[in-house]
Amino acid sequence: MCRTFLILFSKSKAPTLLPTQGGFHEITSLYNLIAADKTRYIELLDKLPKYQYMFLRPRRWGKSTFLQTLTDYYDKGKKDYFNDIFGGLYIGKNPTSGRNSLLVLRFDFSTVSGTGTPNTMREQFDLMINDEVTRFLEQNQAFLRGLKLELIHNSHGAKSLKEVLVSRRMFHQVFVY
Repeated sequence: MCRTFLILFSKSKAPTLLPTQGGFHEITSLYNLIAADKTRYIELLDKLPKYQYMFLRPRRWGKSTFLQTLTDYYDKGKKDYFNDIFGGLYIGKNPTSGRNSLLVLRFDFSTVSGTGTPNTMREQFDLMINDEVTRFLEQNQAFLRGLKLELIHNSHGAKSLKEVLVSRRMFHQVFVY
């Protein structure tokens, strides 16, 4: 994915960056960045017993960045980097009990083309699901008690996903987006 930024020049002659695209963990490490700390909303979400939200906003209004923020906050695999990512932000100073408590499984449906034959679209869908499930298994081996890549069914992404999520060795909550 291409990362682009709008560069403005301030009186200090140092460029000021306005993020126009990119993930949360990338933009928090930029110097002289103009951004709003929206991490206080994580605390509000965590106070609710269960939540499912649909983010309906116009393009370029931060939906993906907010989901990446949630990913970085809840991901067990990023526990050692919590202070690097969130240390200077609201949620870094006020962490909740949900911090670094989930395994994260992310899907990017933009890689599945809406054009072509139904078989081509199905193949792209299966490939995307299998790629993400494989990435999930590889990145979370320390937490998954030996869950193996043999659960991946090359020609059937939904079957692979079901096998992993309902496996008897999956004792973790999973954040799926």
